[in-house]
This record gives sequence, structure tokens and C-alpha cells, in this order.
Amino acid sequence: MRHSQKLRRERSSFPRLVHMEQASAVVALISAVVAVGVMVLGIYERKRAATDQKKEFDRKANQWQKDFLHKTEQSQRDFERQVEQWRAQFRAERSRAEVSLRQEVYLEQFRARLASYSDVFRILGFVSDVGFDPRALHQNEQGLQATADALFDHLYGQAGLLMQWDTRNRVHAARVKCLAFLESSGDLPEGRQLVRAFFDARRYVRADLEMWDNRTSENLERLVARLGEEDAGS
Repeated sequence: MRHSQKLRRERSSFPRLVHMEQASAVVALISAVVAVGVMVLGIYERKRAATDQKKEFDRKANQWQKDFLHKTEQSQRDFERQVEQWRAQFRAERSRAEVSLRQEVYLEQFRARLASYSDVFRILGFVSDVGFDPRALHQNEQGLQATADALFDHLYGQAGLLMQWDTRNRVHAARVKCLAFLESSGDLPEGRQLVRAFFDARRYVRADLEMWDNRTSENLERLVARLGEEDAGS
């Protein structure tokens, strides 16, 4: 009797045990699924965090590169600007030095001309355009020859070296006319040519010293142009 009751109790409790085992299995399965889900989610989060970190690193790297290129370009522009300033200063200093040197050379040249031209001008005064008497001058053969010789010495001396080329040509022309007049008959037309040659030579000597005849602001350039035209026609 007791054995039967015990057997009945065991049979009645068996479904409950099965149900509990099934419930435990479901719970274990759910726990495993949750664990897998958590693991997958953790992997995804780590991967997303790594991706975000890489994007941030790339962004910073690009920004660093842009900043570096900008600073490099700015430094290059600053350097080029500085170099251009140095070049401008060098050109300005060189220009001032050249101007100063030209002024010194011109001043020394003017002083040397002034010292040597006075004797040339005195010699050219032997044939004057005031009170000119061709006959009397033609008879002074010694004076004509001495004048030609003195002009020759100056043409190939310091004065000739310092003369402008046109001025030297005029002085040379005066010497040639002097010798030609010496060999001529001493007539008035030949005497006028001699006077003109000596007059032009004196004017060009004065021009070399910037002692221009008719020196005004209106006709200075006109005078220079006329002197050039006379050179071309002579």
C-alpha cells in the first residue's frame, strides 16, 4: 500500500521535473544567446570605436599636413618677400654708388678739362673773328705755324684725351684750316673759312666745359641738336 502511494507520487512529480529541466534549458539557451549578442555587440562597438579613432587620426593628420603646408608656403612667401627687399635695397645702394661714382668721375674730368682747356682756348684766340685782317694774318707765317703745331700737341696730349669726339674734330679742323690758309693766297674767302673753323672750335671747347652760348632753358636742346646737324654737314 505504501509502495503504491510512493509510486503514484513519483509518477505525479515526473512532469514537473521535465518541465523544470526544459525551463532550465531555455534559460541556458537564452543566456547563451544573450552572451553571444553581448559579445557581438562588444566586437561591433570596439570596431566602431577603432573606426572612429582612425577617422579622428586621419582628420588630425590632414589638419597637421594642411597647417604644415600653410606654414611652409607662408615661410616661402616671407622668404621671397625678404629676398626681394634685399634685392631692392641692393639695387638702390648700387644705383646710389653708381651715381656717386659718376659724379666723382665727372668732377675729376671737369677739373682736368678746365686745367688743360685754358691753353687750348688761348691758342684758338690767335685767329679772332673781331677785326680780322686776312692779309696781315697770312703774312704772319711763323704765328700760323706755331698755332698749328700747338694745336697738334694738344690734340695728342691731355686736352685731346679729355675732349668729346666732336670737340676734338672741331679743333682738328681748325688746325687743318690753319695749315691750308698758310699755303693759300690769303684771300678773304679762305680767311673767312679759317675764322669760322676757329670760332666753331672755341664754341665746342666751351661746350665741353658746359659753358654753353645762348644758355637758356628754351634753346639748350635746340643748340645741342644744331651742333649735331653741323657735325653731320661738315
